[in-house]
Amino acid sequence: MRFFNTAGPVNCQDHYCLPPLQRFDLDTVMSLIGQKKYFLLHAPRQTGKTSCLLALMTHLNQGDVYRALYANIEAAQAVREDVTAGITAVVQTIAERAPE
Repeated sequence: MRFFNTAGPVNCQDHYCLPPLQRFDLDTVMSLIGQKKYFLLHAPRQTGKTSCLLALMTHLNQGDVYRALYANIEAAQAVREDVTAGITAVVQTIAERAPE
């Protein structure tokens, strides 16, 4: 039985949700990625940013061209006055999430 999720990323199999890849212009995002450009996903809290990025990661990983991973780097925020510790936290988080 599906339900409304109020804590963390949405899983469309378990939760009521809007299709994440339809919430933004996927063709434009793919074009930017193909041109090796960056884009910004900016929205208020709890509006589906993480769910959209996770869906984009899955979409990219289904093909043969890209390998994407999602890494939450909020751990660096706790040490924001220590650049070395912040960078270390980011690198460790990415390394932990990267497939072998």
